[in-house]
Amino acid sequence: MKRNLIFVSLFFSVFTSILAQSNDIINLTSAVFRYDSTSNYIEIYYTINRSQLTSIETDSFLVYDYTLKINLTNEDTTIFTQAWNTKDTLLIEQNYNLPALGLVKKIVPIGNFVLDYSLSDNYKDDASVSKSYSVNSPNYQWENSISSIELAYSVDETNETSMFSKGKYKIIPNPSLVYLNNSLLNYYSEIYNCVYPVIVRRLVKDSKGNVVYQKEKVENSTYSSSIELGRINLSTFESGSYSFIIQLIDTVNQIISERSQPFFVINRSRTDVTDSGGEKVDFLESKFAVFSEEECEDLYNDTHYFATKEEQQLWEKALSVEAKRKFLFEFWKRRDFEHQGDGNRFFDEVMRRVKYARENFTSILKDGVKSDRGRVLILYGFPDEINYYTNEPNLKPYITWRYYSIENGVTFIFGDIEGFSEYTLLHSDKRGELHNFHWQDRLEIK
Repeated sequence: MKRNLIFVSLFFSVFTSILAQSNDIINLTSAVFRYDSTSNYIEIYYTINRSQLTSIETDSFLVYDYTLKINLTNEDTTIFTQAWNTKDTLLIEQNYNLPALGLVKKIVPIGNFVLDYSLSDNYKDDASVSKSYSVNSPNYQWENSISSIELAYSVDETNETSMFSKGKYKIIPNPSLVYLNNSLLNYYSEIYNCVYPVIVRRLVKDSKGNVVYQKEKVENSTYSSSIELGRINLSTFESGSYSFIIQLIDTVNQIISERSQPFFVINRSRTDVTDSGGEKVDFLESKFAVFSEEECEDLYNDTHYFATKEEQQLWEKALSVEAKRKFLFEFWKRRDFEHQGDGNRFFDEVMRRVKYARENFTSILKDGVKSDRGRVLILYGFPDEINYYTNEPNLKPYITWRYYSIENGVTFIFGDIEGFSEYTLLHSDKRGELHNFHWQDRLEIK
């Protein structure tokens, strides 16, 4: 019971903090999913910011009285209209200006519509807001269709049934589309009539169109439709507007379908694992505390080259996501060599190396991070000198990397043995690395 109470408290703390960034009395958005061959269903999500409403104090209670109206129209035709008059009564000591969160589901035909909504404060005649926006209800019978993307505070698998249930998942929507940088962006979407195999790519672009997050996976399901859900850690995102995008990519790397959803991030601080006074903050305030299990696994797999044998054993024993988060927090804290009070610079540098390796060394055979050049780059940094040998008589192409500041100067030699630009480490004079003074034998063209 204590665990559940803590979760609810933290959830509404984040919820209220987000709403506090805006003076909007209501935040409302929607998503459209397939219902059958001729119709869809629209989900309309809203939060009502009670702190912007008038309240009447009665005994130990605060009473709010408001009316919400929603209309969906197509030219002169009303698809549906609905109005709710609500009186909320909350204990004063338990109020905390908690928002009201709601969801409306309606079956709608395929087509283009206008959604109008208004909220009136019944205790204050001039306190009301009215807005409208366009809604598209697509024909999801086409191949490789992607539904709307629902952005959420949380997506959890559960046996409970509520207004927020979709099959076995409980999805708490985020109608404001605003996230604090210490939170997780959760998302849910559906894919219809998919022609497999297909690559599902998830990416985030900033307001300038730069890709700041990208993940992809190959889907080869026996089912024609599937669910796409997950979460993104926003701890490194700057304040600003972003677009979350889901793409379907065919076998020749062409985009065959795409859906996007805007969202906003409020970054209260650029501090990572230290506070402004330079003292270590605790684990719960670090970026690692909100990592998903997939993000923990990805980070360790990308950077495990630094792990000692003892750390490798500790990682193997870290079975829960919480244990993995704490391991990574301690792992990188031990490697925060500068302690400058503005984040872990070594971690940032390693992430730069990982990004470069993945973008420049990935081949048809292997992820660039797992390649020999990727490993050396991540461990030792960018080389001081690079030489390319592509036209040596009777030899396959090879590359040499030279580091001047390691062990009074060391060299790494990589060769394209298989001819797929997958350069394999052939020899190095660095202690602990592969030594093969006959490395040219592996490059001979026979």
